[in-house]
Amino acid sequence: MSGIFWKEVRENFLWAVLGMIGFGIALAYGWSTVFAPNNWQSYQSILSPSFLMVTTFGAPILGMALGFLQIMPERLRDRWAFLIHRPVTPNRIFWGKAAAGLTLYFPAALIPFLLAGWHASMPGAIAAPFDWAMIRPGLADIFCGALFYFGALLTALRETKWFGSKAFGLLAALGCSAVVSGAGNSLLQTREALLVGLPILMVAAWGAFCANGEFNPQPRLAKAALALVLFFGAAELFGLVSTLAEMTVQRPPWNGQQYQVDLQGRILRMQYKYGQLNSVSDVQGNPVPVSAEMKERTEKWLAGPGLLQSLRDSFPEMPKKGHESYRIFENYFSDPGYTDGMLWFYAPKQGFSLGYHRQNRTLEWIGGVEGFVHSERPKPQPFGPLGSVVSQNNNPLLLKKDTVYSLDWVELQAYRLWTPQAGETLLAAGVALPSWESDFNEMACVLQTNQHILGMTMKGDPLFEVAAPSFEKTYLSQYCFFIPKDNRFFIEYRPDGRKYSDDERKKMPFYMQEIDAKNSTVTMTEMPPLPEWHASRPWTKCLDFLNYRVWNDANSVLSAWIGKAIGSEEMEDSFRWNRDHFHGYLRHNLIPDIITGLLAAAIAAGLLWRRLVWERGCWGLLALVFLGGLAGLVALWFWFDWPRVEACPACGKRRRTDLEACPGCGAGWPEPVRDGTEILTFGGENV
Repeated sequence: MSGIFWKEVRENFLWAVLGMIGFGIALAYGWSTVFAPNNWQSYQSILSPSFLMVTTFGAPILGMALGFLQIMPERLRDRWAFLIHRPVTPNRIFWGKAAAGLTLYFPAALIPFLLAGWHASMPGAIAAPFDWAMIRPGLADIFCGALFYFGALLTALRETKWFGSKAFGLLAALGCSAVVSGAGNSLLQTREALLVGLPILMVAAWGAFCANGEFNPQPRLAKAALALVLFFGAAELFGLVSTLAEMTVQRPPWNGQQYQVDLQGRILRMQYKYGQLNSVSDVQGNPVPVSAEMKERTEKWLAGPGLLQSLRDSFPEMPKKGHESYRIFENYFSDPGYTDGMLWFYAPKQGFSLGYHRQNRTLEWIGGVEGFVHSERPKPQPFGPLGSVVSQNNNPLLLKKDTVYSLDWVELQAYRLWTPQAGETLLAAGVALPSWESDFNEMACVLQTNQHILGMTMKGDPLFEVAAPSFEKTYLSQYCFFIPKDNRFFIEYRPDGRKYSDDERKKMPFYMQEIDAKNSTVTMTEMPPLPEWHASRPWTKCLDFLNYRVWNDANSVLSAWIGKAIGSEEMEDSFRWNRDHFHGYLRHNLIPDIITGLLAAAIAAGLLWRRLVWERGCWGLLALVFLGGLAGLVALWFWFDWPRVEACPACGKRRRTDLEACPGCGAGWPEPVRDGTEILTFGGENV
């Protein structure tokens, strides 16, 4: 094995060096785009979309190229026969080649990437903080390159047509890569995709190598791995078809309704059609005349809505930190705030607010509980771990269970806004904006606890304090509105989407709580339910059946069991939601999946009967096809070694050509017609 290993290293070392140079040049280009004049996301450093685009595509291309270069040259000019007839088992040859390929691939991909990460971590490289945990997305993409390496080996080894299932190994790797590079996926989902996809592709490539690309000689484990590769490849193919079809049509605009408050304090029902404001009415349904100019410039006559951010620690059913997407900058540091010549961030691990000079790219100010100090002076007391960070117009709120701070990045001050009473817990907080042009002194802060609703200025001066409302069902505060001339606040309450299904929410009213801070009065207005926002359905929706699979439903149950066993709340979350909203899930997911699975299983049963291969074990194949839907049917078609069927010359019944005797009449195949050129012996007679 060591001889094969060093042979492969010597033959492919130059290719690996060239690949490392090419990958490094691509990373350098991606890093240069971070500093483009029109790139307002330059603070994201190695998490910027342009840089991650290089790692997402560059590492898989490098791994795929090395895989093909190791196999394709030896498949030509009978070099393959010379290779496999060495006095070494095919098993040792394969693992020697695979070990050499991975030994060349990982340094070629890791060296330029780690150099880029080291440069990004240097002070002055970029006007933003850096955390070495930010290299995890790039590392995950590099491990995806190993998936494409084994996918390329499998593709080069299989003796099938290129227009058939030959490229399904690469499609399976692409499906795993899509999970890894998905912006909304967590680190846990990435680990699952890599830990599942890498062994399957590795075993499938090993089986194809040991069997010289044929199917029947492969071990059972390799056949099972090949079946999974074909299934995931077919699923990814259908997903690509749906995605490309959606790209051919213009994204459909959204239609829906929402409640807002105008600057006169009226509660209005806004109806949007095709993404544009269509009509306005009051709570009773009476139309409100609105001009075309008012429809275009709603910020001139509507109060600016402030989003009330739920405190994460107060809602255990919400995904915890660490279970969110690891490819988004905002999950490492807060969204940046902008002042003259400065960029401001909040660093959760350090507990400080950090200010960077935009031109010099240097850390200038560090903010803590006592305020802001220059970076060269001793650091102040940190704010400590937070539940959430709310930012509106460059003025953040730092939320904790027992404290709320507001930061003034212009005056370089930190204000403590709230301290809980006995038994009081913070639930949500937000910044109420009179308008989008409001500065720090014109804004107000609204806090919701389990006992009170409080309003105050951003410096902590109290404006009102009222008892928290109680409802028979669970409602969440979503938006707050502020009209400064009358000193009135409006807080909207809507049904909790995590506890009620779409059908249940359609029957539940909304509420708007009006708080007159000047006269100390509180009014609660019940409002009619609103339909869910929805998009116009394009013709591409008819392709949804391609992705209906009972496996999706079974996987959610399996993930819930695994999540419960390992203590993962994220893995249990989707199953818990489906359980609590079973009727909507049954109609929109489970029934279409079952119908598609039954149709695919029926077609598979017809194929097995037509090809005369119906045996006892076929029921298991049909069960797997039922779980996989149309992707499972395609995988069965390309995986199974279908025999040829012809009519029996004796009885006329259909029979398989790989069987010597006809199952119907027992007759064998007739002797071929002699034409005088025979050199073989027929029945003991010399010809």
